[in-house]
Amino acid sequence: MSRSLRDLPGPRPLPLIGNPIAVHRAHLQFESWARRYGRMFKFHVGPNTIVGVTDPEIARAALQQRPDRYTRIQRTNDVMYELHVGGVFASEGEAWRRQRRLINPSFHARHLDTFEDSIRLATERLRSHWLGSARGARHAGEDVLADLMRYTVDVTSVVSFGRDLDTVSHGGNELQRQLAHVFQVVERRSNSPFDYWKLPGVSWPTRLRMRRLRRFLRELIVEARERQAQDPSHRERPATLLESMLLATDDEARLPLSDDEVAANVLTVLLAGEDTTANTLAFALYHLAKHPEVVAKARAEADAALGSDHVPTLAQARELTYIDAIAQETLRLTPPTPLVPLQATEDVVVDDLTLPAGTVLMLLTRLIATSPEVFDDPTAFRPERWIEGDAEQRRHHRRMLLAFGAGPRVCPGRGLALLECAMVLAMVVRTFDFELADPDAPLREVTQFTVQPAGVRIRFHPRAGV
Repeated sequence: MSRSLRDLPGPRPLPLIGNPIAVHRAHLQFESWARRYGRMFKFHVGPNTIVGVTDPEIARAALQQRPDRYTRIQRTNDVMYELHVGGVFASEGEAWRRQRRLINPSFHARHLDTFEDSIRLATERLRSHWLGSARGARHAGEDVLADLMRYTVDVTSVVSFGRDLDTVSHGGNELQRQLAHVFQVVERRSNSPFDYWKLPGVSWPTRLRMRRLRRFLRELIVEARERQAQDPSHRERPATLLESMLLATDDEARLPLSDDEVAANVLTVLLAGEDTTANTLAFALYHLAKHPEVVAKARAEADAALGSDHVPTLAQARELTYIDAIAQETLRLTPPTPLVPLQATEDVVVDDLTLPAGTVLMLLTRLIATSPEVFDDPTAFRPERWIEGDAEQRRHHRRMLLAFGAGPRVCPGRGLALLECAMVLAMVVRTFDFELADPDAPLREVTQFTVQPAGVRIRFHPRAGV
């Protein structure tokens, strides 16, 4: 017998406002409700009913059916397009398919390998910065998230448009501040019950910021076109993601990306590349500081692989199996995206539940990855689970980790993100002993569009001989 939304359990809503939710800790509230009400439940945001999902097969099926049967929530897409930061992230249907086909080759390993020297240089600068802090006896500890945000901006900027910003050494720059503002605006507008920014005078500071950002991107496009016109090698072997996108042509439609599409996608890569990877690395350092036995194993692997070096080559980074397992385990326990909201484009039947078109599903992907039905000892930080057991068990574990999504819209930048994680984690365990500045402080998770660890400070100590 088919059920409807009325049959789902969930917290009782208040009139007009629905269920009160603290936006900066919304994922924790949803997870609490899921533990109370089960694998499918409902809650209300204003007049809208949202279905929470923690069943792994239902979640994977929904992700596999994007972008035809499910899309990203329309409000978020609308907000991003208004800000001109849509690109492949906020596109749906045929527009998404076309942009994805053209952008995917830019993230192939062979393309990333052309940036090896730049990525290693950025990692060495981060190492030098933390060595300076350690030798300066900064007893308060290092704000690792802020430093990692700068590092990921540096890497993504080189890969995207070929500029060495070196924000790690200079303490940030205007581009990084603009990116931080975009995150804040997207989060506020997406979660607002009404379009407050359309009131007279409210949004002019954001419009000015976005105008400067678009002007910067247009300048990058003009420079890239001039390089390609003056030097044929930049057309034969594009040096950056931007150059690749300018040359990419859809084999089916025979149409290149427009300059607006190129700009939006470069900005999308910058936003995604900065935030999620930096948060993952900060969470990983927190877990490592809590688990010295894991650090010892990672250090043994890095010491054996790197010889006298402190920063791996990209080839070495890809072979660091245990360090990759640390990144996977971090994404399982503390992913920067523990929720995936989807909106049904048509009437759908989920399990035995009939949902009308427009219904929002909130996939609680962290609860799926920390379920005792999926992982043994699910709350323990144990990287070994990713390399032990038979091949089928390891495949099942990776199938249940939805930190990068799944199906057709799996994150195209996941390879670069995991590569950065391996580079930084190998450098850290090779160079430093370290501990939390306040080991008794609980881990606080705060949502700033993605989920980040708040206030994680690390004391670094150079290893003997460094």
